[in-house]
Amino acid sequence: MKHIYYIGLLVVASLFFTSCEGPMGPQGPQGPAGESTQWEIINLAAEANSWQRMSQEDGTNAFYMASFDIPELTPFIYDSGLVQCYLEYDQGSSNASQQLLPQVRHYEQVDGENYYLWTETVDYDYMVGNVNIYVTYSDFPDETIAPGAMNFRLVLMW
Repeated sequence: MKHIYYIGLLVVASLFFTSCEGPMGPQGPQGPAGESTQWEIINLAAEANSWQRMSQEDGTNAFYMASFDIPELTPFIYDSGLVQCYLEYDQGSSNASQQLLPQVRHYEQVDGENYYLWTETVDYDYMVGNVNIYVTYSDFPDETIAPGAMNFRLVLMW
């Protein structure tokens, strides 16, 4: 075991002590200019009436969906670019903030003697020319729980 240790130490020491010496050579020619990243930011507003309640035929696995036509989302961006969506909170105020989707929030509500806990998940998918934003609640007692108006920021980069 000691022999392996000493051999390893000898290899590391020989690499350390045989570094390059001598004057630095001339600088090479300037390379070609690289492509710059391009981006576009699209603000999306989903009003309370924009959300469609979706579910399976038997009513299970319910969620809400808002769909947006995005002609700027080209086949090139879909195949070679990046699409990110942010949920905006308190838009236009001094407390404005953004959160990258998917976003998961846990809520509670006390209504008299009734105590409700649920989770709201907001996520999205996209295809060429279109973005769908989804809101899903972990507990869906009835159709009275529905998303209100929400603002989103879609960022396309290529």
